[in-house]
Amino acid sequence: MTKKRIISLVAFLFFIILFILAANYYLRHKSQKIALEETELVNNQTDQYGCLINVGYEWCELKQKCLVNKEEICDEETVLEVYLNDNISILSPIKEVLGGKFYLTKLEILEAGKGRVEYEDGHIALVGLFSFAFNGLEIQISDFIIEEEPANGLLSDIYKQTGVRLVPAGRADFIWDSDLIITGDIYEASDLKETEIERIKEYLTSNGLINSYINEDQKLGVSILGLNCILSWTNVDLDLVCGKL
Repeated sequence: MTKKRIISLVAFLFFIILFILAANYYLRHKSQKIALEETELVNNQTDQYGCLINVGYEWCELKQKCLVNKEEICDEETVLEVYLNDNISILSPIKEVLGGKFYLTKLEILEAGKGRVEYEDGHIALVGLFSFAFNGLEIQISDFIIEEEPANGLLSDIYKQTGVRLVPAGRADFIWDSDLIITGDIYEASDLKETEIERIKEYLTSNGLINSYINEDQKLGVSILGLNCILSWTNVDLDLVCGKL
C-alpha cells in the first residue's frame, strides 16, 4: 500500500469518527432537551380549564379563554365602561352641544343587569340609567333614559351628594322635640345598599343641626334648609319626613 493511500484511508476514518461523535452529541442533546420539556410540562399546574396557573394564566369566563397576567381586560364592569365610553354619544337621547364630545365621568352597577352612568361634553353634564346584558363578548344596552334631578331643594342636594333619589310618598304628622306635632311631607327610597343609607345619614348630620332628643337607633332628627326632618331606616329602606314649625 502506498503512502498516499494510507493517508487517504486515515483521513477517511478520521471523518467517519468525527461524524459519529457529532451525531452522538446531537442525539444526546436533543434527548435531554425533550426530557427537560416533558419535565416542565409535567410540573406545570393547570386549572380545570387547562390554564397554566403556575406561569400566570387564568381562565376568563367572559372571553372563554386563558389569559396571562391580565394581558387583556376580562371583568365585565371594565368591558362595559370601555363600551359605554366609546358609544355614549349614540346611546344618549340628548346630544352634545357646541361641538363637544361626550365622555364618561362615573359608572355604577346598581344591580344585576342595570347601571347608572354620569357623562358630559365639557358644556352639559347628564346622568343616564340603562339595562345591559352580555352575550359572549357582545354587550347589549337597552332602556337608556336620562335621569332627571329632583325639583325639591333638599331632595336635590341629597341626590347630588349621595346619588340616592328619594320620591314623595304623601304627608303625615310627626312628633318633634318630644311634644311638638308637625305635619310634613314623606319621602322614601327602597332596595338601597348599606353604603347608600350611610351616605344619606352622613350628609344630614354634616349639613344640618341634629336634634338630640330624637337622635336614636335607626332614627335621626335634624334641622336642615329651614326644615325639621326625621330620618328612619332599616337595612334596605328609609323614610324621610320633613315639615316646618
